[in-house]
Amino acid sequence: MKNSKLLFFIGLLLIFISSLFINFYFLPIDILNNFPTFNQGNWQKSKNSLLADPVFQFEPWRLYAKERIQKGEFPLWNNLNGMGSPFLANSQSAVLYPLQIFYYFLPTKAALFLIPVLKLYFYFWFIFLYLKIINCSGKISLFGAFVGISSAFSIVWLLWPHTNVFILLPLFFYFTEKIKKDKSKKNYLFLLVSISYCIGFFGGHPETLFIVFIAHSLYSILRLRFLKTLRYVFLSVLLGFILSSVQMIPFLEYLFNSSSLNERIEGNFLPLKSFVINFIPFIFGAPHQQFYKPIFGVNFQEAIGGYVGPVTLALSLWGVFKFYREPLFRIWGVIVLLCWALAYKIWPFWLVTFLPVLNKNANNRFVGVAAFGLAVLSSITLEQLFITKVKIKKIHFTLFTFISIIVSMLMYISIRLYSLNQQIQVKNFLVFLQLHLGVIFLSSWVFFLILLLILQKRFKRFFLILLIPLYFQTGFLLYAYNPSSSQYYPDNSFFTNLKSLPRGTILEVGNPNFPEDINIAYHIPHVQNYDALEVDWYKKKFDSLFPNINQWGNPNEVKLENLKKLGVTYVISDYDLNLIKVPYQSFYQKILSITRDKEYVVRFKPQFNSLKQIRILTANFNRINTCAVRVSLRSTEVISQTTFSCNEVRDFMYYTFDLPVNLDRNNEYELLFDSNNSSELNRIGLWTNSKGIPYLEFLYDVPNSEKKFVHLFGEKNVRVFKVPDVNIINMKGSYQNPSITPEHITFETDSINFEKVVINQTFFPGWRGTVDGIPVLIENENPFISLLVPSGKHIISISYNPYSFYIGILISFISWLSVIIYVLRKEKNTSRFMNFSQKWNRWAFNINKRVKWWEHVWVFFLGAIGSIGIILIVSKITKIYFKMPQTSAINWLTVHNYPKQQDYFYIIVGILVIIIFSSFVWFIWIQKRK
Repeated sequence: MKNSKLLFFIGLLLIFISSLFINFYFLPIDILNNFPTFNQGNWQKSKNSLLADPVFQFEPWRLYAKERIQKGEFPLWNNLNGMGSPFLANSQSAVLYPLQIFYYFLPTKAALFLIPVLKLYFYFWFIFLYLKIINCSGKISLFGAFVGISSAFSIVWLLWPHTNVFILLPLFFYFTEKIKKDKSKKNYLFLLVSISYCIGFFGGHPETLFIVFIAHSLYSILRLRFLKTLRYVFLSVLLGFILSSVQMIPFLEYLFNSSSLNERIEGNFLPLKSFVINFIPFIFGAPHQQFYKPIFGVNFQEAIGGYVGPVTLALSLWGVFKFYREPLFRIWGVIVLLCWALAYKIWPFWLVTFLPVLNKNANNRFVGVAAFGLAVLSSITLEQLFITKVKIKKIHFTLFTFISIIVSMLMYISIRLYSLNQQIQVKNFLVFLQLHLGVIFLSSWVFFLILLLILQKRFKRFFLILLIPLYFQTGFLLYAYNPSSSQYYPDNSFFTNLKSLPRGTILEVGNPNFPEDINIAYHIPHVQNYDALEVDWYKKKFDSLFPNINQWGNPNEVKLENLKKLGVTYVISDYDLNLIKVPYQSFYQKILSITRDKEYVVRFKPQFNSLKQIRILTANFNRINTCAVRVSLRSTEVISQTTFSCNEVRDFMYYTFDLPVNLDRNNEYELLFDSNNSSELNRIGLWTNSKGIPYLEFLYDVPNSEKKFVHLFGEKNVRVFKVPDVNIINMKGSYQNPSITPEHITFETDSINFEKVVINQTFFPGWRGTVDGIPVLIENENPFISLLVPSGKHIISISYNPYSFYIGILISFISWLSVIIYVLRKEKNTSRFMNFSQKWNRWAFNINKRVKWWEHVWVFFLGAIGSIGIILIVSKITKIYFKMPQTSAINWLTVHNYPKQQDYFYIIVGILVIIIFSSFVWFIWIQKRK
């Protein structure tokens, strides 16, 4: 299209402007309602139960990086998780990804909307560029780009770092075609490949980048063929990784010191049965719909990644069989089939996954490349149909309509027959499935009907009407997959109380009340870390101290001495830690529903006399239930009874209820669960073992047992306890005046003897220590930092200054400088540069001759006045938000009630706006003056 560049920049401008007026958070914060701490009342269903990582990990990390950068600090270390862990080196934090700069300096609402929309926008135009260069028309290129951005992979992984990288895939194919066709600019194209790989590594998902590299390499081999050109392609890829050394070298250091490298499972594939989702995506429901059930051992996001709609799939298959003699059809046919084979473990192709890296990689993500390949195949198929002028006869319309009617009738009858004698819930799901199939089938029928009419009548100008039925198969079905929220991370009385406590590290026991990494948003340290790598020796120490880990990855019980060893100050538990917990049955293999027709009876003999609480594992079937469950304890008659609301329980979480009663250890008792107001669609269940015995634990108050934990606040399923006598620094002598920042800890010691000091900070290469400013050796005290301190008074300091980071900076700086020098030297000898230099000299001479100096000053002054007006108007419309640090000192914050970074931001941005706007006004004035 002639004006594609203009349209690109207009679209970019519109996206930027619209983001400034967004009044919601494009983040599925409502998923936090699954946890008792965030929703202290009744349970509320989240709009999409699979979107945990964007809220649990990626957003807290971005928030942490933003706050550190706005303070003028570079976030090398995260001191809020896992007793300290590398932050930049954890590549998923994507600190250096170019689009993150909008997050660092724009309001949160604007940035959360802008970044994912820009990812889709760039992906759209990269696909468009690629299709144009392989000789597709403008309209068909738009069609293919639309297929790409509306495919499932682009939507379901939109809020993940996967798409930070994946959007570059068509750009690499575009560069390959440009290298093949435009030999005069090969050197620049190789450099652009390098820069793109550098950006891809900064994107924060090396696994996806590896998959992109495999696809790019295979395509380059099939298209370029010449060994010398291929050698330069792979050298340019290598240069891209060298350019990203500032991130890559710390990442590799972390990787080789992580637990993930050894624990990574081999062969991450999709089951072949899940291939049916490429035709019927909601065959087992979807997490953003009313019905959803994971199938075949994979979640919805993994399984649907290759979905592009039956229309696109049919067009692609038709094109491969009809135009297989065309090189691009053969190449993309091979790539798509190979990606399917690697993703679905199809013999014998999957044998290559035994090779290094591939044997540890998430090969199921190859379906994303297959989806892109289908978008390309469908586009070039349509192009060939118009080029070859396929003739369409009336018999084609008649046959197509007849087959459509027969198939739709068979589908309807089969579903209606299957729904006979089924439960209400199954019948409701079948109605949902019928509507879903109806949308898929009707949109397919409309698409091909319009296509046949266009091919017959040659109405190519109406070609883009095909996007409407196509949208109903892709974007419409996944429209609400990524929900927004009216609030950010919520505050309530629980977090108010937690933040009011003296600073200390927390640990969850039982339920995920306050999952790790979310704690970053509340500036509360958490003993666990969830960054896909984890420091090896810390993870092993944690697992050895807390061997009883539940289905949520949390300890199910703890010992006081082990908590002290790890420096845990506070424990959030779903039961009273001062009670003695006695398991009755600890397996969970199936769910038995509590209904009005059946009561569940558990017979037991108490091990202690004073029963206080009972702990069960519940299922709420991911829905709101308004029934009530009655629990009765009886011997010969009912001796105690309690009732709880079904809406209080969470799915696959523990529920602890009080049932205080004194029992006789020699008697046998019965515990009954029943519900008089439940129904098939309004009930909860209990997790049981294979024999139907519920998961059950009794909690007793044993006389004379030591109450080791201090109960601070909370009740029912959310209780906070304090671990007594926990110190950040452990030594026989005394210490005082500790000063703690993420990368630096300083304190004063006073000891009688020469001794070892242990600091509760995870040991990692890059930490260095000094005693009175003199460097000393620090050691790994499994897992913390230790150093030897002489007797007397001393100032101890440890700081995180990793060689990997500084070596990476040096390599990146040298490589980027070399690239810039190379480009400038190349440009200097070109006619383009010489012509520009001559024109510039003539232009400057004419301006100097015709315009007086004070006129320039006056125009710049007017431009500055106008830009200041614009700044004031924008600042009133859009409030720039900077986090207020907690402080009681009399300083800038307490005097002016806002952080000084806000002034820095306005000064820097204001100066840039004044310079740019004034220069623009001056340039327009000069042009008019001519």
